[in-house]
Amino acid sequence: PMRLAWMLLGSVLWAQGPAGELRIDVRDASGAIVIAGGQLTGLETGLQRSFETDDRGSARIGQLPFGRYRLQVSREGFATAESVV
Repeated sequence: PMRLAWMLLGSVLWAQGPAGELRIDVRDASGAIVIAGGQLTGLETGLQRSFETDDRGSARIGQLPFGRYRLQVSREGFATAESVV
């Protein structure tokens, strides 16, 4: 199966308390855009958020308490990608 790759961009939303957001861009090994789905799970909090990328392969997950998360990204025909962020 093909592999998924992603770029993560984090930012902090100070005005609304101690929370941040995660921005994800999903591409295949050649750099082509991949529309995929995934799950973000807080390792300390157990918070779970599902997401789908848009037609540019991008997703934004906001209002996340600070901490470590397990990120899983998948699409049929590709190996599931997983990382701790």
